[in-house]
Parts: sequence; structure tokens; C-alpha cells
Amino acid sequence: MRRETRNYIAAACSALCMASLPTYFWLFYKYQSIRPSQRHPELGFVHALNNHGSYVYLTDAEVTGLSFLRWMFLLGFGLGIAIVPKKYTPTGVEHDLINPTREQWGVMWIATICYLALITFMGQDIVALAVSHGLIFAW
Repeated sequence: MRRETRNYIAAACSALCMASLPTYFWLFYKYQSIRPSQRHPELGFVHALNNHGSYVYLTDAEVTGLSFLRWMFLLGFGLGIAIVPKKYTPTGVEHDLINPTREQWGVMWIATICYLALITFMGQDIVALAVSHGLIFAW
């Protein structure tokens, strides 16, 4: 695969990080402020979310959605590190994305907007599909 193509893929992977991590933090703090602090199994609030000793309880879909966002961040970060081309020189390792081009910036921002649109418009449906099939991730 050409170096230029690998740079574009790495930019798209970094965009996945840029979309999933802020969304995760936004939902985390939103849930911390609006969810009950006591377990309510009759309403589905059974999964504890800990913020430095302050617990709130989430539903299956909410905890699975947060877990998906965490895994997407880790996936984007890992793939971005693994894919980016490296130059091994006697002075150390140099990366191609230290000084990205305008096209690479463009790929990253367009991919970030696309990922945010997917999270916003399809995220709840993806989580609902996973929960309906019994996949509940409480990480």
C-alpha cells in the first residue's frame, strides 16, 4: 500500500478518536447529572456508573452505548498508530503525520463529521440492535 494511502487511512482513524471520545465524555457527564443514584431494577437502571465514588445507575442500552464509544476510541487509536507509515533513521523513528498536508487535514475533518453523523443518527439503533440480541457490554 502506498504511503499516501496509509496516511489518509491513519487520518480517518484519528478522526474516529476525535468523534468518539468527546461524545463519550458528553454522555458520561450527562448521565451523571440526570440518572438516579439508587438502583431501580423495575425501571431498568441496574448498571452502576462510577465517577470517583459517585454512583448513578444506567439502563442496558446506555451502558452498552458508552462501552461502544470507548471501544471505538481504542480501535481508532490502535489502528492509527499501527497504520501510520514510519521512517527508521539513525536518529530515531520519524512519522509522516507530524506535518500533515492540507488533504490529510481535510480527510480527518470530513471523517470526523461523518463519524459524528453516524453516532448521532444511527448510534441508538446500533445499540438497540446489540441489546435486543443480548449483547450488553458493561465495561
